[in-house]
Amino acid sequence: MMKIIDTYIRKVFLGRKKWGVNIRVDKDGNIHGYAVLLVKEKQKVNISKHIEISSVDVFKDPKFKGVPIYLSIESNLILEREVEEYNENTMADKFHIFDSSNFYIQVATFEAFSHIQLIRKGDLDSVINVLRSFELQLVSVVLGPVNFTSCIDYISDESRKTEYELSQYKIVVDEHETTNISRVEKGLGNSNIIIGDESIENELIIPYGNAFAGFIYENIPDYINLSLLKIGNVDYAYSRFLKYLLPSSLSMLLMVLLGNFLLLQSFSQKQADLQIQYAQYQQLYSKLNKLEEQLKDHTKIFGSNSNIGQQRFTSYADRLGSIVKGRIVMSSLIINPLSIVHSNLTKVTSIGENRIEVSGICESPLLLNAWLQDVLKESFVVSITEQQFITDDYTNVNKFSLVITTRN
Repeated sequence: MMKIIDTYIRKVFLGRKKWGVNIRVDKDGNIHGYAVLLVKEKQKVNISKHIEISSVDVFKDPKFKGVPIYLSIESNLILEREVEEYNENTMADKFHIFDSSNFYIQVATFEAFSHIQLIRKGDLDSVINVLRSFELQLVSVVLGPVNFTSCIDYISDESRKTEYELSQYKIVVDEHETTNISRVEKGLGNSNIIIGDESIENELIIPYGNAFAGFIYENIPDYINLSLLKIGNVDYAYSRFLKYLLPSSLSMLLMVLLGNFLLLQSFSQKQADLQIQYAQYQQLYSKLNKLEEQLKDHTKIFGSNSNIGQQRFTSYADRLGSIVKGRIVMSSLIINPLSIVHSNLTKVTSIGENRIEVSGICESPLLLNAWLQDVLKESFVVSITEQQFITDDYTNVNKFSLVITTRN
């Protein structure tokens, strides 16, 4: 996904137009040079227009606005040497400069040699700052004609040479490889060169090479090491993306976030309503469970047919009453008594199944025991437990209580 986005940004924001500019700066700060506008159409690059530059005011022309500029600078203030290999001692050995912090250094490395060029920062900054004041899209800055090497492989055979005299320089080429770059007192300006089907005038070759390098290299060419300005095509494309598309992208993102926020608010309200409904349903469910428990208790006591259960309990009471025969007096007879227990602030009601609680008075324990013997003979009685017999000292009345366990 990121590769697709990167390809899109490079394709859209690099553009199909590039200005190649070459200017010569004299000791008084005056400039002269040429600019070439290259346009890419269907994998083919052609010169759209070219301009002679006689002062920096030329760059105020709107045609330079918004188009990347690839600049090369020539000046007698530039010092240069050829060395076999550039290293940390080159500045001292070849230029007798022991503190290079005040210089811009360019190292163009070729197969057979390295071409070193340097200029004082103040001398070059004065030119660059003027150009930047016009809000130009400066993508790269090089010293001298080094970008001409980007065109060498594309020069037609009929105009191919071993020596090219361009502006203040002579460039020697052997089998497509640059073997020497040297400055001449005054360029002889030999004939045009042909690239593709286009004949390029001698004074336009260096600016053409600058713009052409912008089409074939993603960044500053590897053979150039200049610490002045290294933006390169990829950085330029992303800077345009951030400048033009990112604000609209952020606006779109803000709208998406706002939409998401409104949806979240709506969902939150729906969630709150559902939670209220859920709590209500929980209460109803709890009530349903209580009713089911009560129904189970009712079924346990009375059976599935409550009339039958009531008849059974009535028969128990009738049988127990029929065998009293004056031996005792029952004050209470409770079949399947309810019991209430309070636990953790909750009232729990339970039913004593198959249980008959009896209490009363009798004249003597013997009469009570005789009645209990008759009770045990009843078919529905399983056992008699929890017997208590107490004689009241004040009234001299015998009180008893007991529990009869019945069959299911």
